[in-house]
Formats: sequence, C-alpha cells, structure tokens
Amino acid sequence: MNRKKQHRQVWVKTNTMVDTGIAPMVTLLSSIPTLITIDSCEGRGEWAYIYFSFGDYRTICKFLFKTLAPKLVNLYGEDITFSTEIINNLNPVGKISFRKGLTDRVFKTLRVQINAYRRYAFGHGSYDKVFDN
Repeated sequence: MNRKKQHRQVWVKTNTMVDTGIAPMVTLLSSIPTLITIDSCEGRGEWAYIYFSFGDYRTICKFLFKTLAPKLVNLYGEDITFSTEIINNLNPVGKISFRKGLTDRVFKTLRVQINAYRRYAFGHGSYDKVFDN
C-alpha cells in the first residue's frame, strides 16, 4: 500500500507460490475479505502451518478462538493449535498449526466453519448468534 499517494485503494487477492499440500487451505482462508495469508508450509517436521493477518487483535482473536478453535479442537485435540503473535511491532498475526497427516480432514472442517463465517459475517445474519453456542 502506497501511503504517500492519496489514491483510493481496494483489496485484491494476488497469486503467489505455496506448497501444493496446503494450497486449498490458503485459498480458502484468502477468500475472506481483508484476510491476508503471510506464510504457510505443508509440513515442517510433523506440523503444517498458516500465518495470516486479519485486522486488529480483537478481530483476529474472535476469528481464531470463537469461530475456528472450538470445533477444530473438539475434533482434533492436541493435533491442532491456534495462536496469535505480534511480529516487528506491527498488527497481530494468527497462526493455525496442525499435524501434516490431518491436512485434508482439517481443510474439510475449516471449509464448513469459514463458509458459515462468510455467510453470516458478510451476509444476511448475525455472526455472534451463530457462534455463541
């Protein structure tokens, strides 16, 4: 983003190289407006991961710990983790890590959660009412 010029700017999704095994999950996360994937790996050692930014600390925590974590931790237990980090004193980033053998299963569950999030957060309902259960 060029802050020197005062031109109107819009969000666009760009193409980049990612590991084949995690590409569908990166694409899925990137389908959310203003969510930006920063880094990913289909498996360093036993763990795959995706780092992303998504607004301020409150927004990213609500997305990770209210939208995604309850369902995914219930299904995969200690084989999946969620965290937030501050890198270089900038906005927070979220991290989803999971055992690389679970990539396909995690993707399927994540797809359901993210589709519900998009439908209610950006559509025709109250996001809070759907995920307060």
